[in-house]
Amino acid sequence: MLTLFSTPKPFRGDIETIQRNAIQSWLKLRPKCEIILFGDDEGTDEVAAEFGIKHISEVVRNEFGTPLLNSLFEKAQKISNYQLMAYVNADIILMNDFLEAIERIQKDSFLMVGQRWDIELKDTLKFDDPDWELHLKETVKERGILHAPTGIDYFVFPRGLFKDIPPFAIGRTAWDNWLVYQARVLGAAVIDATQVIMAVHPNHGYAHIPDGREGAWKGPEAKRNLELAGGSEHVFTIEDATHILTPVGLREATTFKIRDKERKCSSLLQHTQGYLQQNRYKEAEDELKKAISLEPADKIMIVSICYALGSNYEREGMLDKAEEKFKEVVGFAKEISPSTDKNRFTGGTHFHLGKIYQNMDKREKAIKEFKECLRIIPDHKKAKEILGELEYPRLD
Repeated sequence: MLTLFSTPKPFRGDIETIQRNAIQSWLKLRPKCEIILFGDDEGTDEVAAEFGIKHISEVVRNEFGTPLLNSLFEKAQKISNYQLMAYVNADIILMNDFLEAIERIQKDSFLMVGQRWDIELKDTLKFDDPDWELHLKETVKERGILHAPTGIDYFVFPRGLFKDIPPFAIGRTAWDNWLVYQARVLGAAVIDATQVIMAVHPNHGYAHIPDGREGAWKGPEAKRNLELAGGSEHVFTIEDATHILTPVGLREATTFKIRDKERKCSSLLQHTQGYLQQNRYKEAEDELKKAISLEPADKIMIVSICYALGSNYEREGMLDKAEEKFKEVVGFAKEISPSTDKNRFTGGTHFHLGKIYQNMDKREKAIKEFKECLRIIPDHKKAKEILGELEYPRLD
């Protein structure tokens, strides 16, 4: 039914017990799965022989000695005996709810992922106990913590879904998130199975990685992984799933469209800022309009960019355009909850509008704007000074 493949860490210390527990849990799955272990790290060959598991020792590694994801996926898909594939991190304990979930997916193109449960679990599980799953689930419910949707530890997909995978270093950041992104690009259904699968992750250290956890997340391999992924725009999480597998069936997720819109808006605003830095105002305005059309929930960045555009127009003497932009700031700021940022933008905006109207010889309008500035920022010295001059002009 299913080919399950993985690349274990060296079998030593707590990691040996954790990985043995995981592999034995996979062997208990029914219907029986094909299991393939990749790599030649300490103990892998012996464990594969002990449990009668297929073992492929040759794995392409980078200069740090870390296995590369593209090599694993390419080889696994070539030698698999089944159409359905599952890459699972070698420390994840699975139970029969895993296969039950897969059997309920009636789609040709899909990627099934889900959140894991973190727990302190150092002992060898008693797999000869027919109720081992029941005992483990009770323990996880009592002491386990559901991991954030950013980390992903299992990927179920039809053979051939992933063809051109970058040479990501396994065990470092971003590669798991890229797989979700790529499945979305390919038009596959990305299915969040968290509600129906309890994937158990015993807590462990990072002694197997240079510089430990810091190296996994911020080291040179992590930075390279992010570059290979195409940057943070391609770092998707389980929250980007298009479907959710629930106890009563598969349903379309409601959040992924919102997240896509927010991500697109963020990208447009980044482009806008780039054009602003180059004084390319037309392009900046075009990108800003596209971002505004998406009706983002967070207006702070839009307010900030409108403010910057208004300031640039004012500095270059384009007073009509500056007035238009600062009025937009006032309008958007009404949709922002009261905060220091809101006061800073709105108070400063009314000051700029006062200066614009002063330069346009619109004295009454200027006075009104300076007063509004002082209502929001009572200690604005320049606004006080100019307002005093406008209300009580000196007679020479």
